[in-house]
Amino acid sequence: MKIRKYRCNYAREPLSAFGLVLGHERELGYFSLSELESCQGPLGLRIERDLHFAPTPLSKIRMKNE
Repeated sequence: MKIRKYRCNYAREPLSAFGLVLGHERELGYFSLSELESCQGPLGLRIERDLHFAPTPLSKIRMKNE
């Protein structure tokens, strides 16, 4: 299953972000950026940031992923 996290806010201490998480459930909440950085996929690939993502209202992201 593909899990997507859309960051809305960022805090340096602790290294965390607030945003929309699309996975088994759809929810708004805080997630650890250091935990994301430590994740590896089945082929050893790490999570990467989408360099072409443009700021988008959460309502549009939710509609797109329904």
